[in-house]
Amino acid sequence: MKTVTRPLWDFLLVLSLLCGFVGLAYASDLYDRINDWLLEYEHWQLDEFFLSSTIAMPLLAWYAWRRQQEAVQETYLHRQSEMALREAHNALEQRVAARTQELNRMNFTLQAEVAARQRVQEQLSHDTLHDALTGLPNRVLFLDRLRHAIEFAKRNEGYHFATLFLDIDHFKVVNDSFGHEIGNQLLIGMAQRLRLGLRSGDTVARLSGDEFVILLEDTKGGLDASMTAHRIQAELKQPFSLSGYHIFASASIGIVAADQAYDQPEDVLRDADLAMYKAKVHGKARYEVFKLTMREQAQTRIELENDLRYALERQELKLEYQPIVALPSEQITGFEALLRWHHPQRGLIAPLEFIPIAEETGLIVPIGAWVLRKACLQLQTWQTRFPQSPPVTMSVNVSGTQFAKSNFVDLVKNILREVGLDPTTLQLEFTESVWLNSSPEVVAMFKQLSDMGIQLQMDDFGTGYSSLAYLQHFPIRMLKIDRTFLNKMDDDNKNKKILHAMIAMAHDLGIETLAEGVETIEQLNHLKRLNCNYGQGYLMSRPVDPAAIEKLLNAQRLKHARLGQQKYSQRRRQKANTSVQVAEASA
Repeated sequence: MKTVTRPLWDFLLVLSLLCGFVGLAYASDLYDRINDWLLEYEHWQLDEFFLSSTIAMPLLAWYAWRRQQEAVQETYLHRQSEMALREAHNALEQRVAARTQELNRMNFTLQAEVAARQRVQEQLSHDTLHDALTGLPNRVLFLDRLRHAIEFAKRNEGYHFATLFLDIDHFKVVNDSFGHEIGNQLLIGMAQRLRLGLRSGDTVARLSGDEFVILLEDTKGGLDASMTAHRIQAELKQPFSLSGYHIFASASIGIVAADQAYDQPEDVLRDADLAMYKAKVHGKARYEVFKLTMREQAQTRIELENDLRYALERQELKLEYQPIVALPSEQITGFEALLRWHHPQRGLIAPLEFIPIAEETGLIVPIGAWVLRKACLQLQTWQTRFPQSPPVTMSVNVSGTQFAKSNFVDLVKNILREVGLDPTTLQLEFTESVWLNSSPEVVAMFKQLSDMGIQLQMDDFGTGYSSLAYLQHFPIRMLKIDRTFLNKMDDDNKNKKILHAMIAMAHDLGIETLAEGVETIEQLNHLKRLNCNYGQGYLMSRPVDPAAIEKLLNAQRLKHARLGQQKYSQRRRQKANTSVQVAEASA
């Protein structure tokens, strides 16, 4: 057996304890190696030598203290680690909470932006399909619903629908008289009244301007549509109260009952519009149901409009003249220029057929200028060839559309200067609708014409919107009494009294009167008894061409010459008789 000396043991023991400075892990490993070595040599345990060593107790105390310090250090480091981990964990939780709060705030903001964008999108979608002024569906939405109705009617044999097309009568007059603000209020009020009485499935929409449409679904043929039109007309009999004004408004209505096959909603609106136009032509404030003949008439009207645009260039327009006679003397004192259209295929077209088309399209402006220049040239020729005192005059009708042009007064001045015509021999006729506009600009235009010496006439007096205020505010020289009063004069004593009152009133105001439509001797004699100044009608002469007028003027000149010769001869005979009587008395 190998032996180990005491000093060696002490050395090994001290060495093992000093290993604590290096670290417990290293000391424990060295301790195990030494112990294994001792056991290999003498089979002793290191603990026995350690306990028997003289330095064992101090070293053991130091070792225990050292281990305690290391334990304290380890505990401190462990706690420091735990605190660091806890602080890191808390900091992480705070960052997570802050980030979560920020994400929540961003999510809330995003949701608010999405909601606002959805509201804007919904508003844009609503504005796209609705009228901004009245809030009603617009043309796009109405056509979409009408398209669904057409498709549903094709799939269901018993399903019917109807479309009503409405246009406010005289809406432009309301705008011109009261302003666009009142006009807009009238449109809003009209929309509210049209909603009344409609079912939830029906649709009322505003197309544009003063045009409205109604879609009646699941109807019983045209009866429901007619009843709805009657109800609307009854509602409109009550005035609209708008900013202190009480305004009455009527509407012309066209009805399409979908008994016919339609494929496109635009075709339904087209036919309803045609029926509405027919209602306006027949007097407004009424309704008309569409018939296929209306479409044919509309096609004819379109062809007339196209042909009318070239009528001036092709020299298809002509003027005829109707004499105006002074009733006391039955002498021709003037003429009215009347427009005629000789169509190359259709022949003579009545003015009532093409004049409204010319006014609606604006063609009346160039046509009216041509008429005025042509009539003035003709009058100048007749005044030169057939002089009389006072000279003959010419009456020319002026359209409201033509007069509304700002250069109308300048046009008249230029034509008079070019022709060299005396302005006092030109008479301009305006219908009562023109006199309705009493704006300062219109009053100034009338004054300029009057100051030039031109005589202003009110045509068709006694019909339409007659008002005595016109006779006060405007420089009217002559009232042209409508032919309807003469036509009913023989059968109705009231018309005689009305006619007498109009003539007497005009004379009291210093205004001359002219009765048109004189066709019988009885009418002529009655007008003479009423002291009417002038007459015009088939009894004197129909409208004729310039050559026929020249024959009338020549015949009148010869008649005057014969009368003059007779008067001259009569005066000579009277003078001769007087001389004989004087001679006899002297003898």
